[in-house]
Amino acid sequence: MQNSKRKESWLIGIRLRGNLRSDVRSYMNDVKRDFHDKKRRYPHITLFGPFSTHMAERHLKYRLMRMAQKYPKARFSTAGFSSFDQSDWFSDGRGIIINKIIPNEDLKQMRYDIAQELIPHCSQTQKYDHDSKNGFKFHITLAIGRTGKIFKEINKELKSYELKYKDIKPELILYRNYAPTFAYLTGHDVTPTKPRDLYANPETNQQCYATLPPPTDENKHRGRIFVISDMHFGHENITKYCRRQFKSAHDMNRALIDNWNDRVMEGDRVYYLGDMAFGKKSIDFWLSRLNGEVRFIRGNHDLGIITRAEVIKDGLPIKYGGYEFRLMHDPDRPPDWDGWIIHGDKHNNSPIRYPHINRRKKTINVCVEYTNYTPMSLDEIIAKISE
Repeated sequence: MQNSKRKESWLIGIRLRGNLRSDVRSYMNDVKRDFHDKKRRYPHITLFGPFSTHMAERHLKYRLMRMAQKYPKARFSTAGFSSFDQSDWFSDGRGIIINKIIPNEDLKQMRYDIAQELIPHCSQTQKYDHDSKNGFKFHITLAIGRTGKIFKEINKELKSYELKYKDIKPELILYRNYAPTFAYLTGHDVTPTKPRDLYANPETNQQCYATLPPPTDENKHRGRIFVISDMHFGHENITKYCRRQFKSAHDMNRALIDNWNDRVMEGDRVYYLGDMAFGKKSIDFWLSRLNGEVRFIRGNHDLGIITRAEVIKDGLPIKYGGYEFRLMHDPDRPPDWDGWIIHGDKHNNSPIRYPHINRRKKTINVCVEYTNYTPMSLDEIIAKISE
């Protein structure tokens, strides 16, 4: 019996980097959860494909490097969220939730040149690969699913947000059978990225950790010190997928404000660890209703100007009660830190991986689902980890 070689599938795209990648991944996870889209997706911008070809991999890599060097001024910006409500890509009524991308003329021309060069050598291409230079829709796919009520609700909610990144230099990436195999930064005559490094983040906060100030001594503060994270004011669907026992977002908003103001008094300090609001009302709108002096670490959803709180760097170290803590939104541990981490971001959907207290990993999760929807004092935290 003759063995048949499996036909390889290729895709050319743009790899997202740094904070943009983190922000898009956060929105992607939220939308997929609401949309019941279980497929694993990597944040990227598709330029060509998926496609099949008899060309050798080295020839594809060569063409990719040549295009990256030919258009050193290729750039793109992000422009909020949208959808293809009645996409003609599918025949079964599916739609696509997207993050819109605005390419400059060089990037448009690069995409078009890649398509024109590869189409004659491909046995299978996509309909949009043949689009004109200005007709191609640059985007990041967040989720794909059937259109309907949930689709419309998510689409409407996301359109109230803006995800603004400007003039980003694209890094071209080649996928083989949906696994990254090669990457190259436009305009750079440098050694290509090795496949095992493709999902490493070149702009991680690790670069920031070394420049952070010495730990803030909170023992000197006269008032009490509180921490809390991920209240998600105005987010209707959070009550569903985090099993919050509120009848509506309005009831949740009122309870969160009352709980905060019942505990936090004038002179107290609150470290807020990200993701305060999800809706049309600004972060400052909610902060104006909360007691205390707030120091704010931005989360994935915290866009816009904040004037009613001091915005501080993610990963801030503080000292209190004989302990040193690092305050973070996401619990990814910096390489230079082996002490306790107080974090948010991870709701009660993964209690085994991200419990309220993890003594082995020395992490404290202060998402509101773990703190009874109330700010938690550092004295309470110390009492718990000292047990």
